[in-house]
Order: sequence, then structure tokens, then C-alpha cells
Amino acid sequence: MHPLAKWQSDRGLTRAEAADIIGCKAGTIADWEYCRRFPSPASISRIVVATDDDVTASKLHDAYANSVHEVRHG
Repeated sequence: MHPLAKWQSDRGLTRAEAADIIGCKAGTIADWEYCRRFPSPASISRIVVATDDDVTASKLHDAYANSVHEVRHG
């Protein structure tokens, strides 16, 4: 499970509620969760602060790297 999705699930948040907390659009979170896009450095900073370090840059990077690996290697 993507770290943002886990954070939302653990707190019973909808994607829209999470977006309000992080300061972005719900569609942007969906793009990050499905690894269609990777957050900018400014977005990563907002995510880390908004999640009280539950979602870190390292966790986001690992989720993205794992997704790319699965696409390339099945």
C-alpha cells in the first residue's frame, strides 16, 4: 500500500480530506498514490509536515521505485 494511502486509511480520511490537510487537490494525491507523478520537493515538504513525519520522502521514493520496478519487470 502506498504510504499516503496507508496514512489516510489509518486515520479514516477520504482522499479529499487528506488533500485539504496537505494543501493540494484530491486528484494530485491519486496521481501520487498510483505513481503517475512524483511529488515536487515543495509537495514532499508539505506531506511530511502534514503527516507528522508518518510519510517521509524516503517512503515516497521507495513506493515510486517499487512501482517503476514492477512495471519494468512484471
